[in-house]
Amino acid sequence: MALKVRIGLAQFGGNQKLVHSDLILPRNGSFLPFLIPHEYHRAIHPISAVMSSYPFSVLNADVDAPSPTSTSFTLTPTSHFPTDIWRKPIRPYQGESINSFNAPIIYKRIGLPSFQRARVTVSAPWSKLYDQGGLIFILPSACAAEDGGNGGSRLEVAKGGKWIKTGIEFYEGEAYVSTVACDRWSDWSLVQNGIVTLANGEKQVTLEMERKDDDDTLWIYVIHQDGDGGEEKRIPVREVTWALSEEGKMDGVEQMMREVWVGVYAATPTVEEGRTLEVKFSGFELVVMSPEQMERRAGAGA
Repeated sequence: MALKVRIGLAQFGGNQKLVHSDLILPRNGSFLPFLIPHEYHRAIHPISAVMSSYPFSVLNADVDAPSPTSTSFTLTPTSHFPTDIWRKPIRPYQGESINSFNAPIIYKRIGLPSFQRARVTVSAPWSKLYDQGGLIFILPSACAAEDGGNGGSRLEVAKGGKWIKTGIEFYEGEAYVSTVACDRWSDWSLVQNGIVTLANGEKQVTLEMERKDDDDTLWIYVIHQDGDGGEEKRIPVREVTWALSEEGKMDGVEQMMREVWVGVYAATPTVEEGRTLEVKFSGFELVVMSPEQMERRAGAGA
């Protein structure tokens, strides 16, 4: 049995005009990206592998979104209340579980099947417990396109979804590379690879998230460079096995339109009156697969 659906070409932004097209999708979950008409592929996945033409969005911050071609940003979490991205169960007698998602985020929306790689360099004068900032990868809990990706529902679908963040975090008086993966609840891992101290005393690291093509898992790397202009070394710090498998978790049109929001975040769970943390990002890259690459990947897995 097949399911007939209609899709909008404006699904993932890019100032596309809303155009509909009929598709016949199998009911058995065997949907593959190359079944989508080529015009739809062009609308959501440009031939250019770098997503420079797609707009940025901002969540949890009253600032203008950067231009689509921007690669450097600054985020300053509010000092009036704690900010964080964290989800933790609490034992029954302690009350409700924790689900914090109020840190400022700058991100781009893309189709999850097209994600290939994201990279950024982050630095700040980290000094208070849990000061943090880095890359974030969000799988919204519902199809955010229902309101065009705007309005009050964005926070709800992000907060209720799954996510991964990796960056610098200040813990027990030191800067660590921190990675948190949240499926149902957050976990947390810390390493100290690849962090450098700048001339102004700030700690800096370059991080990368990448799809591993042979089994479609998400790997997180610290990028270490030997001196100015030296050879880069990618140090693996985490594998997240479930993140990209979400492509196949929805039926029909929802599966096809599964989104991921990829960008940068900063948070200060520990606040101090009169103190702000300015987190600087540079060299942001978001690389997606072209339609041809997606077809080859889908064909290889058939």
